[in-house]
Amino acid sequence: MSNKSLKFIKSQLSEHFDNFVVVAIDREGNLIWDYNNWMVAVMLMERSKDLLEDDADGLELDDEDDDGGWEEDSILKI
Repeated sequence: MSNKSLKFIKSQLSEHFDNFVVVAIDREGNLIWDYNNWMVAVMLMERSKDLLEDDADGLELDDEDDDGGWEEDSILKI
């Protein structure tokens, strides 16, 4: 995701929402995120995690890797 794309997404979100978090994975597999309020971002991410876990309760997952294949150096903050 280019900086131009991220700026466009943030400008669109800020027109409609007071607080937001943007999380994406680029083509190289790097995790990219940004937010406008770090305290609200933490709350939004925790709530999103809870909702995703609730939705996944009925699914059977094949866990090959303990870390999901992500390495710490592949995570970027924009």
